[in-house]
Amino acid sequence: MGHLAIVTSSTINDINSSHPFVSYRGTLQTQIYKTISDLFADALVVRPGDYIFTWCVNDKDSKGFGFDRYYIASGDVYFNPEDEYPIKIGVIEEVKYSNPISEESALDLFRRHLLWNAIGKKSLGRGRSLSHQTKDEDQLLLSLLNEANGSLVQQHTFFSSNVPSSYIPITVSNFSSTRVNPTTIGTQYTLNEKTYTHLSSIPVSEIIWNKGKEFITEKTLEAYLCQNIDKTSLDFCALIDHSGYRVDWVGNYLPYGVAGDNIDMVVEICNDNDEKIVVVIELKVGTQSYANYKNIVDGQLLPYAIFIKKAFESYRDGSVNVEYLVLSRHSTRRLYPSETIHKNAKWIAYSIDCTKRSVDFSRLL
Repeated sequence: MGHLAIVTSSTINDINSSHPFVSYRGTLQTQIYKTISDLFADALVVRPGDYIFTWCVNDKDSKGFGFDRYYIASGDVYFNPEDEYPIKIGVIEEVKYSNPISEESALDLFRRHLLWNAIGKKSLGRGRSLSHQTKDEDQLLLSLLNEANGSLVQQHTFFSSNVPSSYIPITVSNFSSTRVNPTTIGTQYTLNEKTYTHLSSIPVSEIIWNKGKEFITEKTLEAYLCQNIDKTSLDFCALIDHSGYRVDWVGNYLPYGVAGDNIDMVVEICNDNDEKIVVVIELKVGTQSYANYKNIVDGQLLPYAIFIKKAFESYRDGSVNVEYLVLSRHSTRRLYPSETIHKNAKWIAYSIDCTKRSVDFSRLL
């Protein structure tokens, strides 16, 4: 899978053999845990071997403006409390082209195949430090770079692992039955009578990610899934009745066209025969009633599924199989016999077990 990292002509030079990391930061808002979870989710969805294309957004008259290189991810993500750009994604290779392609050319609206994720983020004015795109979009961007460079030789640089001792692995796994999370007041984050106002100063290893059996925010649930959805311990494919399949691609917070909404998660699974299913997921951190489940399906999942089907089929011959599901907190109330699956939308529930420090998933419908 691929990712787009926003850089400038200055910050791109910070990715080098002595510092083989793509870095980004975020601004703390009033909902600090949501912000941190949001930023971590984008890092935790990165897998070994992923493409990370750099998107240079300044110096329009310079040769480096637009897209001129990509990196291959190591799969390691870290937090450096000593850096202005504290979120770090490890890379093992850089491929640089002599002739860049401009942003205008890459985001051409009249090409048969579109970089719909990049266009969506750009049109909404939400240029995140790291956003994601499908494998089909990766191949399109690669082909555009290759066409612009013809027979010119690409410059390959390989990086060895070089992880400073101050780097802390990013993970969403610290759960507690006696929640003692730092409190937040405005954009200040207080722990043990110390106050923090910048992301880099947050003691991330001390964050408790749950409140009882529930994640502290919906974005935290998203971050956990970004980290674990392809792990055997979760067994996502079997959970949705597709044993024998495996997670092949996952993207989070994808733009729903230019309408202003975003799709929580989209997962593509495949089997050994290369049969593929695209799964659209709507996340709800709390428990949901059966009526709420139906409303989520009608008001969000069905429109999202139609959009995603069109987006994937625009690259592929033939129909793309799209499924969709709601994932929410587990309720102790049992469903009545009359409360059956609605419009083929599966319903998955989670619950945090603080004693085992784990998250359990089960099928409701």
